[in-house]
Amino acid sequence: MNIVVISGLSGAGKSTAASAFEDIGYFTVENVPVEFFSPIIEKLKDQGIDKLALVIDIRSVRGKPSLVKQFLYEIELIKQKYDVEVLFLAADRNVLIERFALTRRLHPLSKGNDFSIDDLLRKEEEILSPIKAISRVIDTTNFSVRKLRSYIIQLFSTEGLIFILESFGFKFGVPRDVDMIFDARILDNPFYDEKLRSLSGIDKAVREFLTKDEYTGWFVQHIVRLILISASRYMNMGKKVVLVGIGCSGGRHRSVFIADELGRILRSMGYETIVVHRDKDREDTVI
Repeated sequence: MNIVVISGLSGAGKSTAASAFEDIGYFTVENVPVEFFSPIIEKLKDQGIDKLALVIDIRSVRGKPSLVKQFLYEIELIKQKYDVEVLFLAADRNVLIERFALTRRLHPLSKGNDFSIDDLLRKEEEILSPIKAISRVIDTTNFSVRKLRSYIIQLFSTEGLIFILESFGFKFGVPRDVDMIFDARILDNPFYDEKLRSLSGIDKAVREFLTKDEYTGWFVQHIVRLILISASRYMNMGKKVVLVGIGCSGGRHRSVFIADELGRILRSMGYETIVVHRDKDREDTVI
């Protein structure tokens, strides 16, 4: 059984990392109380799970150094039976403070006290420092969500080249860190059909609207060819993950459809492919 334990500071990207592990075939469990750490591993092993990612963070130890010590004891026992790696996600404290301000989330240690985010992060660092000492540390200070996902996949995927296809709306900005971008605004826009406006590119009516134009099929096939031509070059460069952005005006109709079509075709060719729709469900996804 292959086990990855994801720990780290609040706001450093543990949930993003867990999601990335899920994308490459790991069974993931977040917020595991330390008391259940060993039992849940054995239970899932009995159920045939062979790749497991567990998130152990400040909530798991409930802010208690004694539970951190218990975790360290448990992890040594588990390492005697299974292949285990512990990751610790960290970031510059000022960056973490900015992330909390952006998301407006409360720090897990904030309940019942008036400490600042800076003070809470310092306390969290102190409590979790013994876990950090036994871990592979990943500094996410300069990582976007997309870059962290790609980094995790490159580290732990046993597959060949993996494509991550992300649909987006140009009005909300171009994704950072992508390797290729394709512009689907050249296709007819379902937005101008009132019956289709509230739907998205995953809906049958929108798909039928787009596929009735022969140019759509031509557009998809030429993108596939360009991706495949580039794939061999990327593999020679030692790259494991290729990030492809597909944009349209609002990210709801055309780019969603094209991303799904590309994903279907690439999977049929044997490529591991992940499709993400960044802006599909935004309420303000309009022209």
